[in-house]
Amino acid sequence: MPQLEVFAERHGLLVVTIKDLVSYLKGEVVEDVVQKQVA
Repeated sequence: MPQLEVFAERHGLLVVTIKDLVSYLKGEVVEDVVQKQVA
């Protein structure tokens, strides 16, 4: 998401970093659940 990166550069990283972190953690949880269901 280039727009998000540009926004981060112009307005500071905090908000975007938090959003990215939440999205990352959600992704990790989803992958973990999927792996458990497949196993």
